[in-house]
Amino acid sequence: SYISGAAVGIGNNVLEVQQDGTLFVNGKRHMNNDASLPTEFATYPFTKNMIGKKKKINQYVLNLTDSNIGGGQDESEDLDTMIEPMTITIHANPKTQMLFVKIDGDIHDGIGLLGNPRVGNRLLGR
Repeated sequence: SYISGAAVGIGNNVLEVQQDGTLFVNGKRHMNNDASLPTEFATYPFTKNMIGKKKKINQYVLNLTDSNIGGGQDESEDLDTMIEPMTITIHANPKTQMLFVKIDGDIHDGIGLLGNPRVGNRLLGR
């Protein structure tokens, strides 16, 4: 078996990327060359890049870091109190039909395959 799509849900919003790079936001399909690609998803910054040697791999990046948290921090504050960046990056390679999902940061209220890393009820691979 293989994974044909990756989805991210925040509140009532759903973002889905298929293995060919097709993007769906709340059920609306966005073509790869669509100029109307959203720049935000559920109020978070959302970007699309073309990466790889031949720029054929779709890269979608959702930045979940709250820029309002610690926005006015004094540089002399302890580094341990700084906010760790949280991002979800999805690569879709149309040639190989492969998906790559990378999650950076600690998403405290995460559910699904990852679950909460501090609770023993997360789903694990077999």
